[in-house]
Amino acid sequence: MDKRQKSWIEDIYRRRVQEVYRFCRSIVGREGLAEDLTQETFMRLIRSQPQFANPAHEQAWLFLTARRLCYDHFKQAESHNQSLDADPQAWQTSSPAPYAHS
Repeated sequence: MDKRQKSWIEDIYRRRVQEVYRFCRSIVGREGLAEDLTQETFMRLIRSQPQFANPAHEQAWLFLTARRLCYDHFKQAESHNQSLDADPQAWQTSSPAPYAHS
């Protein structure tokens, strides 16, 4: 990444990070998870480095990416819960918890 690209990404981050965080938080409802999803949104920006002809496209790209990440999180969580529902033994261990008394 050259100096110009780095400056461009830093500028977008400064201008948009709070908006993206509030958007993620409004969807997922949890502060820490919203922070993680916001971070991943900007990591995807760094990896893909799309070119925006219009600043509105920049905002649209960020919010679309953030929304997809939030919804993907829920899909993965739902899938994980369904697999545990199908096999309740899957999450249990064969040994007692370390704090259990014999």
